[in-house]
Amino acid sequence: MNKYPLKRMLAVRELREDQAARDLRNALDELATAVAFWEARKAEVVECRHFMRRKEMELAGATVGLKIETGAARGLQRELAAWRYRLEEAEAVMEAAAAAVETAQAHCEAARSAYQAKMKDKHKIENHRGIWQAQADKEAEAAEEDELEESANNNAKPKPAQ
Repeated sequence: MNKYPLKRMLAVRELREDQAARDLRNALDELATAVAFWEARKAEVVECRHFMRRKEMELAGATVGLKIETGAARGLQRELAAWRYRLEEAEAVMEAAAAAVETAQAHCEAARSAYQAKMKDKHKIENHRGIWQAQADKEAEAAEEDELEESANNNAKPKPAQ
């Protein structure tokens, strides 16, 4: 049986498809990591806001009821200022993480498109191989039939007398 003439091209396309699949897996891992980081930063922002609300309520209650001294009130105000700063930083990091998620999503889409293109390229060669194989089988069968016919004709001819 004949060797498939595009065997090397098929092998190259299989390698390219495998590489595209690895790239897609890496992009999906990158996306999962970015999403996890964003979710953690979002939780931190929520925690900061919750804590600040409690401290603001505590300061407002203390101020209204005049239950605390001026020094303690100033301490609460400084603590609130520190938490506001921490909240601003956490929000900035969360926004950067959201941008990283968007970038990772774009990488995923690009990797998915590349993978689909490589699969399509390989599939074209596989289809060609199927067509080529069917044609090669027909040719081999026709050659075998011709050989059998020729052999039958040679056996059917009378031998010359000696």
